[in-house]
Amino acid sequence: MHPSTTHLSTTHLSTPELSTPHPLTPQTSTPHPSTPLTTTVSTSTVSSTPSSTVEPTTTGETATAVFSTPSLTTSSPPVCINGGQLQNGVCLCPDEWTGVHCSIANVCENAWLYYYTFPSTVIGWAAYSLEICGPETSNYGNPKATARCMNSTTGHLEFDHLQEIDCGLTLDKLLNNISGPINQEKAQKLATSTQMLTSNPARLTALEINSAAMIINRILDEDTLSIITKKAAAR
Repeated sequence: MHPSTTHLSTTHLSTPELSTPHPLTPQTSTPHPSTPLTTTVSTSTVSSTPSSTVEPTTTGETATAVFSTPSLTTSSPPVCINGGQLQNGVCLCPDEWTGVHCSIANVCENAWLYYYTFPSTVIGWAAYSLEICGPETSNYGNPKATARCMNSTTGHLEFDHLQEIDCGLTLDKLLNNISGPINQEKAQKLATSTQMLTSNPARLTALEINSAAMIINRILDEDTLSIITKKAAAR
């Protein structure tokens, strides 16, 4: 017997083809030069009203920021007349004048009220009559009447609240005549009479000065007592 022969067939194996990748060439992009941003700062015309910063506006690639410069408007100081003095931008006026420029009269002009003549007087002040008590009286040289410069209901300055004095009245007599409680009307008359009798302080004696002080103390004591009584009654 012939030995059997085994034939091995070689299968044709195909070798895979490896594709060699093409080298990647990096794409280098050349940037286009851009137009630089231009910032323009402009100063607007100075105005009396401060304005806020305007928002930047962009056109294409150019941005423009516009700023306005606020300014303060200074007014010229007032011109002071009639003896007024300028201090810190304000006119300080003498008592006889008022207003921004001290141009408004603040006095009652010389006036004739009833039978008495009163000189020019600042508003709120008392004026003494030019008529005085005669030499035959106890109050020789003292004014016969007093009035107060006030703002009337019509807006004009004029004398009012006329008070006459008895030329025979003295401070000592006035003090001794005080009796009973002192109401507001009585206190006003006592105060006015005391003021008129002391209008010429150079002629006052020590006794008259003491009498005047005691009158004022009585008025103040009565006023204080009245206030205490009213507070106690309200409780």
